[in-house]
Amino acid sequence: MSQKKVWGRIAESWSNFRQRPQKEAEWLVKLWSPGKILDVGCGNCRNLLPFSKFKCYGVDFSEDMLKQAKLYVTKHNLKVNLKVANAANLPFDNNFFDYVVSFAVLHHLKNPELAIKEIYRVLEKNGEAYITSWNKLQLKFLFKRKETHIKWGKENRYHNFISFLEMRRMLKRTGFVILKSRMFGKNIEFLVKK
Repeated sequence: MSQKKVWGRIAESWSNFRQRPQKEAEWLVKLWSPGKILDVGCGNCRNLLPFSKFKCYGVDFSEDMLKQAKLYVTKHNLKVNLKVANAANLPFDNNFFDYVVSFAVLHHLKNPELAIKEIYRVLEKNGEAYITSWNKLQLKFLFKRKETHIKWGKENRYHNFISFLEMRRMLKRTGFVILKSRMFGKNIEFLVKK
């Protein structure tokens, strides 16, 4: 089954399970001045909730997930311009956004570097991006292949495990300057600047 169908089938349960923004979104809204922000792989848009004073955009490749996003943003009175799009081909002009966030998306992509290049392309000069991914070195994943599928209910979601060093190399190769990075628990995170 295609990943688009998988995410379509799990969209409602995923959205119901993830209603609150991640604490890193709360930290970023204090760090950044209001501007145009894009959430790549936005899901239900929960991580845009703290950015209510920003001009918000969200993209996801799953139409069903964007239906959940419409419900979520309506419920929370948040204005978000939503588009169906693949992270490796963002439907925006060069240098369009002040900020881009992508929470736990890149490990779902066959070629995460294409998405990183697109994030770089749509960011304006000196724009910043915050990117997280699952940590390849989690104990439960240590003995799995680089590419695998992980269950959500009855469905299998694709995972392409990325190490901290692999992510760092991809970001630098693309041209990003790394402002902050860390490996913590299940995740790796990077705050970068164009």
